[in-house]
Amino acid sequence: MRLLKRTSALVSLQRTGENKFYRQGIGGQQELVSGFPKTEEELFAYDGLVLGSVEASFFTIDQLRNIEAFVSRRGGGLLALGGRLSFDGGKYKGTLIADLLPLTLEGRNVADSESFAPLYKPQLTGAGQTHPITRLNEDRAVSQKTWNDLPPISISEGLKNVKPGAAVLLEAKRAGASSPPVPLLALQRYGRGQTLAFTATDTWRWRMRMDSKSNAHETFWRQLLRYLVSNTPKSD
Repeated sequence: MRLLKRTSALVSLQRTGENKFYRQGIGGQQELVSGFPKTEEELFAYDGLVLGSVEASFFTIDQLRNIEAFVSRRGGGLLALGGRLSFDGGKYKGTLIADLLPLTLEGRNVADSESFAPLYKPQLTGAGQTHPITRLNEDRAVSQKTWNDLPPISISEGLKNVKPGAAVLLEAKRAGASSPPVPLLALQRYGRGQTLAFTATDTWRWRMRMDSKSNAHETFWRQLLRYLVSNTPKSD
């Protein structure tokens, strides 16, 4: 889990054991000392929230309500990432997080999914060609070629249903398969804030398996996180 502040500070909270957490980027010894924020006040101090591979049962009912309020009332940005304990793998169907997401959860078992093999090529959609997150170069043709050259990645699960009003910027196409592509990066407005779902699990391949001169991986993540908090109102 990561929490972002408008000051470009990135605070990371990683679970290492039962009630044990590793914190990075904290502003003081008491920040997140008890783990994920337990109150609205504590959570609302941040501008963005990134949820990695963590199951829904990790959160209390109050914490789930606070996350929904963080987006709808605080106007914060929520980014949900792929992983074995994300989306349906994390049993989020029927929770407030499922309501927030731009993709519909199906509630299926994905524990034995083959989608974790790096077989999916990223594809720009029409909306993604000009969006500030996925525009890797001001020249549209160069940006398109950069995406075409990126190596395959894994996705946590193929969530096919896009909610009304949501936009898909990237799709995941299985190499050599005749099946249609599935959403890879989708976003939508929710209340005062916005939510994004990115089903990839290993975009490090875009760094490790590309020429050392390529900055596509860094550019994409910088633009994604910047956009996540771009419209968040200043906290009181």
